This record gives sequence, structure tokens and C-alpha cells, in this order.
Amino acid sequence: VRIAAGATEHVTFTTLVAASRQAVEDLADKYHNVATFERVSALAWTHAHVQLHYLRTRLDEAQLFQDLASRLLYADPWLRPSSKLIQMNTLNVTGLWRHGISGDRPIVLLRVTEPEDKTIVEQLLRAHEYWRMKGLAVDLVILNEKELSYVDDLQTLLVGMVRENQALSAHQEHEDHGKIFVMRADQLSAEERLLLQTVARVVLVSNRGTLAEQLLRHPRPAATFVAPKALPAHGVHSPRLTLPQLEFFNGLGGFSDDGREY
Repeated sequence: VRIAAGATEHVTFTTLVAASRQAVEDLADKYHNVATFERVSALAWTHAHVQLHYLRTRLDEAQLFQDLASRLLYADPWLRPSSKLIQMNTLNVTGLWRHGISGDRPIVLLRVTEPEDKTIVEQLLRAHEYWRMKGLAVDLVILNEKELSYVDDLQTLLVGMVRENQALSAHQEHEDHGKIFVMRADQLSAEERLLLQTVARVVLVSNRGTLAEQLLRHPRPAATFVAPKALPAHGVHSPRLTLPQLEFFNGLGGFSDDGREY
């Protein structure tokens, strides 16, 4: 692409994935046309907004759900118990099987203590449906930690909220979609409660604020490049690696073997 002085050019970069080379080439031909890309982008934008309207979710809240999803896929220690607490666990994931939790999918654990904290419960129910629509299977465990005298009232509220959410959901219950569990802390042993916190990728507590507040309190660390330490002037030296001839070398890597390897 040659850019004249003072001129502006627009480049569309498309990444395609398909099951065969022929399918990739067909898609490349299709999306080579900028008008096609713009049309598909507009359709995707419309589809995304229809989904959010269906989920009763604002755009900024959807971004929260995406943030939380990244912490599920790449475990964030700030949203998990301390390493000391995790080391106290004596059970393995089979200890959850009697409660119907397989442990095969990422788990979000929400500890609820008061009926007034239902806002974050509603948020996570919408997040669970949002992830399902995006193809991410997650198990949501809502743990009722209300004191025994009022535990039934909160349990009834939580179960009703889950049922209402599932009634509004367009999908049928399916193993691959992830499940929602409402459990009572008083019906679990201390060891099982510790196991739940250990296996969960994310642990949230209802009385610590909204989802946004709890995520903002523990922002993801920015990725930083750590330069390797220089070798000492005297002593053991690592052998110097000889770079092969590379096409389009950018200072980090390039193509070799006629473009078959990077």
C-alpha cells in the first residue's frame, strides 16, 4: 500500500478460520471486498445489540461480563482465596460430585448473605446467559450463607430468581451450556465449603458491592515486558543462537521455509 504525502488510506485486516483450505480461500474471496466487510460488520453490530436488549443488559455491563470471562479463562489470583486458605483444602473435585457439580467447567462462586444483595445475583444470572450465547460454558454456584433462622427466606428468593431467569432464557438446559446451582452453606461441611472456594476460578461476595465495584477493586495487571538480565562479563556464557535467513523479519521473528513456518 503506497500512501501519498498528506493522504489517508484504510486497510481492512481479516482473520479467517475454517475446516479446510478451500473453505478459507472461499471466505478470503468473499471478504476481500471492503463492502462485504462493512455489511457483515453492520449485521454483527445489530445482532449484538439485539442480544443485549434480550438480556436486558447495557453495553458497559456486557464489557464487565467480558472482563469477568477473561478472569475465568486466565485465573486471576485477586479474585480467588489466599494461597494459605487454598493450601488448607484436603479434598479433590470429586467432593463436589454429590452436589451435581462436575468440576469440568470454570466455576464462579457467589457468596450471598442478605436478600438486599440481589442486584449482583441478577447481574451474574445475566452474565451466565451472555456467556452461553457467546459459547463459553460456565458453572455459576450461588451459596446462601444467611444465618440459619432466615436461611429459608433467602433460599426461596434465590431459587425464584434462577427459575425466572431460566424461564426467560431461550435455550433448553444442556450439559455443555454450564449450569446454575443454588446451595445452602449450612448443608455443606466446612471441608466442602473450602473445596468450593478452592476450585472456583472467581469468588465474589454479595456484600462487597456490585460486580463493577468488585472488579474495579482488583483490576487485571497490565502485561509488561521483562528484559532478560545481562550475563556477567566473566563466567559461564550461553551459546549465541544464529538466526536463519527469514523473510519479513520484524526484529522478533519472520517467515521461513517458503512461508510455511514463522
